[in-house]
Amino acid sequence: MFEEFAEDTRAVIDSALVEVGQRGDQRLGTEHLLLGLLHVPVSPWARALGVSLATARRTLDEIDRSALAVIQIDISRVRLGGTPPPATKGIPWTYAARGVIKHAAEEMVHRRGRSLEPKHILLGILESRRPDLASAVLDQLAVDRTAVRNRLR
Repeated sequence: MFEEFAEDTRAVIDSALVEVGQRGDQRLGTEHLLLGLLHVPVSPWARALGVSLATARRTLDEIDRSALAVIQIDISRVRLGGTPPPATKGIPWTYAARGVIKHAAEEMVHRRGRSLEPKHILLGILESRRPDLASAVLDQLAVDRTAVRNRLR
């Protein structure tokens, strides 16, 4: 699958893996792909989204805290120690993240592209809906998905 990825796309996936490691997660999800897209703020796809990496991370953290609060877990006083281990390329992907890549590949074929580009991944993420975490982040940040699609096209 990865042989059809553009160089920029490989960098996005590598950045998503960095996010997996930093968050201490066990699988790469759509939220990691979203954060990976934002690692290069001057990229056309990050500019089209109009959200900073720091803002998206903060929003994702708020969503996590809210979800934990529902089951009466308060992590406000928890101090994380040490640096989480970096994620490896062998880390499993969530079903939703694989679905984003599938949608991105369909978008690439539809546009007669030769390789899967980051904009295709973003278009795939824009199709996601709650309870997907990337979708929750976009919703909480009031991202206009139609406007982002138009800027990408």
